[in-house]
Amino acid sequence: MERLDYEKSFGLFLIWITVLVLTGCSSTVPQKEYDAVCAEREDLKAKLEEMQRVIEMNASEGVSVSIKGSFVGTVRYLIPDYCMDDTTLSIAVVTPFQSCPFTIYVGELAKQLVEDQTYVFEIQEKEAEIKRSEYQATEEDWGINSSHHLEFELDEGGSTE
Repeated sequence: MERLDYEKSFGLFLIWITVLVLTGCSSTVPQKEYDAVCAEREDLKAKLEEMQRVIEMNASEGVSVSIKGSFVGTVRYLIPDYCMDDTTLSIAVVTPFQSCPFTIYVGELAKQLVEDQTYVFEIQEKEAEIKRSEYQATEEDWGINSSHHLEFELDEGGSTE
């Protein structure tokens, strides 16, 4: 008797699974919807290829620029160029006002600089080529605020006092 109930239950379970599988397979997407989705996919692929082409063109195309200017910074440390000569001081660790430190190769000028002194660093004019995407960056991207400036005078030692 138990075996008959088990076989009956198992048979009903198989029928129920078969009905579910057939129900899931019977729903199809109308051909018009399928064609519309395929056309949209092809259109998006074409747009993607066009955008990638423009990005590659802009990345490879350079813009000739002229770089010059000046900034005020405090020399925090004078250190050697450990790649070329690990004893002669030739690099200055500089911090502009309320900004992060960075290094500048100053070469022989390192002998004239004093740590914890503020100097005006002038950037000699130089022609360079940069990527178009960098050239097209906004003033905000570069952290430039051209609407405000602070004027002050420096004495011979580069100090504002």
